[in-house]
Amino acid sequence: MATLADSFLKDLEDLEFEDEEEEENNIGEKEAFIKKNNNRIEDEDNDDYEEIVDAIEEFLNEKKKNKERKISELLYDEEFLNMMNDIKTYMFEEEQKKKEKENEKENEKENEEENEKENEKENEEENEKENEKENEEENEKENEEENEKENEKENEEENEKENDNIDDHVDNDKNIEGLLNERDTKKINNIDDDKFSGNNTDEDNSYDDVMIEKCMETILKIDTEILNIHKYVKDIYSAKFPELDSIVYSPVEYISVVNKIRNEVDLKNIDFSNILPNTTVMAITVASSMTTGICLPDHLLKSCTSFCNEGLQLNEYRNIILLYLESKMLYLAPNVTMLLGSSLTARLISAVGSLKNLSMTSSQNLIVIASTKKSLFGLSNVHKTLGIGILCCSEIVQSVPDAYKKKAISLLASKCSLAARIDYFKKYKEGQYGLLLRQYIISHLIKLQEPPPLKQKKILPMPDEKKKRKRGGKRYRKLKEKTQITELRKQINRLPFGPETTDDFYNFNDQNTMLLNSNITKLKYTNKQKNLITKKKNLNVHSSGATGGLSSSLIFTPLQGIELYNPSLINAKNKQTENKYFSNTAQFRKI
Repeated sequence: MATLADSFLKDLEDLEFEDEEEEENNIGEKEAFIKKNNNRIEDEDNDDYEEIVDAIEEFLNEKKKNKERKISELLYDEEFLNMMNDIKTYMFEEEQKKKEKENEKENEKENEEENEKENEKENEEENEKENEKENEEENEKENEEENEKENEKENEEENEKENDNIDDHVDNDKNIEGLLNERDTKKINNIDDDKFSGNNTDEDNSYDDVMIEKCMETILKIDTEILNIHKYVKDIYSAKFPELDSIVYSPVEYISVVNKIRNEVDLKNIDFSNILPNTTVMAITVASSMTTGICLPDHLLKSCTSFCNEGLQLNEYRNIILLYLESKMLYLAPNVTMLLGSSLTARLISAVGSLKNLSMTSSQNLIVIASTKKSLFGLSNVHKTLGIGILCCSEIVQSVPDAYKKKAISLLASKCSLAARIDYFKKYKEGQYGLLLRQYIISHLIKLQEPPPLKQKKILPMPDEKKKRKRGGKRYRKLKEKTQITELRKQINRLPFGPETTDDFYNFNDQNTMLLNSNITKLKYTNKQKNLITKKKNLNVHSSGATGGLSSSLIFTPLQGIELYNPSLINAKNKQTENKYFSNTAQFRKI
């Protein structure tokens, strides 16, 4: 029999076993909970770690960009880069279209050549057929008689057919009504299609307007950034080559030259032909041999080259935008494009900012737009053209000789401002007025260059017997007075009638003339002769008493013959007598 103690011990053992099971269950739950928590913590730690790594990478990338960038902001602007990608794709598509058109033209030419060959063959066949026809005509003449008989039979048959055609007309009327209904439905469909296509064209035009405005704004931004880069590069590179700034003025050319030279001393091996003309290249080489600059350190050279690369890249983007604008100039300003050309109008509008600004500018200011300084370092000033801008690059001005270029530029500027105002108000959308202005300018310049008319040779008059009446007046009277006969000559030429003389009357001497018997006492001089005499008298009066070199101081005496005459002795005697009372040096005596 089990005692109470045994039962108590069993109960304790059961309780202990239950407690152990509960503890084991609790431990399992705790371990599972801890594992879950640990997994959560690990996941959270991993997420935090990844976020920290991403932040560090972004920071380092921004740091790298800041190290590389420093100046230009457009090169790292997403909107600008997306716009440039769109423009590049558009230009690529246009180039492909042009290539396709060229290929089509080539194929058309090949087809035309093939058609010509086929036509030649057909012509040969036709000639053969004509010969056959001639033979047939001869046969037809023979068969005419037979045909007449057949025609009579045919007339009878036609009368029978007319009755049948009346029934056919009724059916044809029904068919015509059906065709008219089909045509009306097609017209309605075409009108709907035109409306739909009109909406598309309006959308395309609005998109083009927005893109053109963006391009204008970006060109102005690019120009400002290129100027800033040029300033930074000039400040750094002036230590190496200070004379370069005075030789190369344009910022893009300066940046490209610096990118090629860098730290090199001898510039003879560097090729500048793609950038500068030969005269400026020669000036740069001479200046580099005489420069006082010092080579740049590595860190400054790296920053300078990075700035130069940024400037050149911006210039490439600028050229791409200008090419895009050239393709859209016929839509934006058709009359100006017909006058100047698409490339020059794009440059001109981009320099001004918009078509509105171009229409508001005067013709005198248009001449000076985008004018640049030209380096004439050590060169002649014969072809120096200062204050002339983009219009100097037009075909009309370049085709004119140098003497007429100034006139051509002023005339072109006036007509360009007029065409811009017409384009701004959107008149003559096909560019007819611009073509008329271009033709007017060319004709006007051709007339200017024409040589003056030659002097026509005056034909001599017919030799008439009668003397012509000449015009009177002061001028003609003065001309006559120069060659008229004097009174003295008139009296000499006159002869008296029946004089009492012992000499032979027919000896023509002055004694036989009227001069001896006349009352002429003085010769009448002309006014010019009187003036000459008075001038000579005045000269003699105002002349200094200097004698000529022929007068001498020799005296002929009876004793010694020739003696030298000393005038100073006589002057000395005179002075002795004068110095007694009228001396200049003597003083008054004191009494």
